[in-house]
Amino acid sequence: MADDPDQRPLVLLDGMSLAFRAFFALPTDIATSEGLVTNALHGFAAMLISLVRSQNPRALVTAFDLSGGTFRDAMTEDYKGGRAETPPEIGHQFDLIRGLCEVLHIPVLGVTGFEADDVLATLATWGRDEKMPVVVVTGDRDAFQLVEDPYVKVLYNRRGVSDYSLYDESGIFERCGIEASRYPLLAALRGDTSDNLPGVPGVGEKTAAKLFATYHDMDDLFAHLGDLTPKLRENLATYEQRARNNEQVMLLVRDVPLEFTLDTVTLGGWDRGEVDAFFDRFEMNQMRTRFAQLMKEGLLGTGAGAASPSKVPATTPKAPAKMATVVASPASVLSSASPVIAYRNDRAAVLDGATNTVALVDLDVLIEALATVAPCGHDLKELYRIGAERDRVMKEPADDTAIMAFLLDANSGRYELGDVAHRFLDEPIVTSAPSLFDSTSSDDTLLYEVALIARLREHLRAEIATWELGHVYEQIELPLVMVLGLMEARGIAVDATLLRTIAKEFTEEVASLDREIQKVAGHDFKVNSPQQLQVVLFDEMGLKAVKKIKSGYSTDASSLEAIQDEHVIIPLILRYREVEKLRGTYGAPLIDAVKPDGRIHATFHQMVARTGRLSSDGPNLHNIPVRSQEGRRLRYAFRPSEGWELAVSDYNQIELRILAHLSQDSGLLSAFASGEDVHRTIAGSVFGVPSDEITPEQREQAKAVSYGLAYGMEAYGLSQRLGVPVSFAKEVMDKYFTGFPSLRSYMD
Repeated sequence: MADDPDQRPLVLLDGMSLAFRAFFALPTDIATSEGLVTNALHGFAAMLISLVRSQNPRALVTAFDLSGGTFRDAMTEDYKGGRAETPPEIGHQFDLIRGLCEVLHIPVLGVTGFEADDVLATLATWGRDEKMPVVVVTGDRDAFQLVEDPYVKVLYNRRGVSDYSLYDESGIFERCGIEASRYPLLAALRGDTSDNLPGVPGVGEKTAAKLFATYHDMDDLFAHLGDLTPKLRENLATYEQRARNNEQVMLLVRDVPLEFTLDTVTLGGWDRGEVDAFFDRFEMNQMRTRFAQLMKEGLLGTGAGAASPSKVPATTPKAPAKMATVVASPASVLSSASPVIAYRNDRAAVLDGATNTVALVDLDVLIEALATVAPCGHDLKELYRIGAERDRVMKEPADDTAIMAFLLDANSGRYELGDVAHRFLDEPIVTSAPSLFDSTSSDDTLLYEVALIARLREHLRAEIATWELGHVYEQIELPLVMVLGLMEARGIAVDATLLRTIAKEFTEEVASLDREIQKVAGHDFKVNSPQQLQVVLFDEMGLKAVKKIKSGYSTDASSLEAIQDEHVIIPLILRYREVEKLRGTYGAPLIDAVKPDGRIHATFHQMVARTGRLSSDGPNLHNIPVRSQEGRRLRYAFRPSEGWELAVSDYNQIELRILAHLSQDSGLLSAFASGEDVHRTIAGSVFGVPSDEITPEQREQAKAVSYGLAYGMEAYGLSQRLGVPVSFAKEVMDKYFTGFPSLRSYMD
């Protein structure tokens, strides 16, 4: 496509058609950690990237069908009847795809009483009248009638997410043997099974094309039936009304009333923070990166306040401060109130904003001075860890620009100094010396960084005040910086002997299970290989496959659990996987993490989880299992120091309490106010029985719905979590909402 804006096309997307193509092209095991299936959303996003790169559009518009009938239902009995039931895993994804379009500022249109095809036809006709290039993207052949040189083309999705053909008038004629404008004539005789529109018996696409190569339209054809063979003449005469009705049904409406004009649609206007948040919410990290590249290249237009995150109002960054004077003696700078610091390896720069002087010192000198002075810096936790490891106690920080940036923009996931300065100050990321990414302790780099941090501190402080985040920042997040640094330095004591014993038991059980599985299968194979496991279970043993995927049939946990009663090998495989995961995740890795002091020194992160929860790595101490006996044994390996005890604390159903507060549902509020087991009380309302008669299974089902709702789980995700059919999961959710109607309104 040419880069001339006048030649760039308006790209019109058939949302429903493309969503179904994406859904059937990708396996349904593409889902979030909460079990929300997102394969159609992934496929649609991939299509969108491909379209933007190949078409370089001036703008995009998406059309969706709305619920309820259309005028075509009155024209044809059982129009679109007989279609296979819509898979339960796709229904919610139409809304997800609409959501993706909305955060990208792609208009989503739909008109009651009309189909999406009619909306696209109207927009394509407007584009043609304005002499604007238009590309209609669809998997529906009815759109072929819209093709009109030189303005309107159809990009037809044949299958999958990447198999397309771009048709102009000659392309339609070559494919169908008829002009694009007369395509409904051919389709009317042929029929369309997907819309439950049977054609004329004995008349396929080729026969229809031959007929209309001779006759101009329906009137001309039926006026010359005597020229045709007896059988063809008889069929056409018998089904004339069907053919004429099909033609009227298949003609797309080109004047749908739209509260929309082409001159209002432009590419861009998206908010980068909102786009990132969308992809984060549905755990689409790769897509977030790919769309970020499109934005960077300008292929999605210009964002709204592109240099600012979603919640932060765009402000003009301050001009660079006057270059600070470097002083030889650091004493006065180190004793200033809340000095700004930057450190790398064993060197540091310290800036006194009041006198605009800066000193360069060894890190030990800085740590010693911070015993009486509260520092300001960027991502200071590591400094507190270093200080504690050197047996030095420092004052709590006065400011941390990384923490402020996280509170103002929790969606970006990038809080390196260069990223934050670029995002909030529109400061270019320096790629030559002095470099933010130079691993050496260059004094020039430190001087550059400390000046940048000082500017950031002033700017972000003002934004924290603007968004009334002072309490969260000053009372919760900022004091935690030092706490986490000290925690990392201190570590937690473990019983390494017990860990080694447990790891040895895991290894022995895995080997035993592996041998038993091979014996049951009758030959050797790699149990960890999904491909080899498919062959053994479904080809050799003939077990029932539950879920089809791109490479054959799924052997994931939910698929195997569904057939675990069919053969003794399935429970063995499930147990093998469970123990192998424990061995690989918590066996050797935990042992290797024990330092010479007998303690594990994990790293804690307060700027990773958007919800504000802590996370950890090296190793991850947040996911030590608790539900299995083996997991509980692992927890016993963590020991308090002599004379101390471990205290355990947890929020009491915090998500549900927040849900009750936000929805103000009287039933949920009463459940908490009763002081009883809230899950049992909720289950009683859901299943209509006294709470003391609730079975453990009913309580677990109600609990799963409660927590699932807080994170947007649908019936399919609930079915996967409970190991029940989707229909039963939907029934449970419907009962839940009947018991808590205000919650339904809030969730909607």
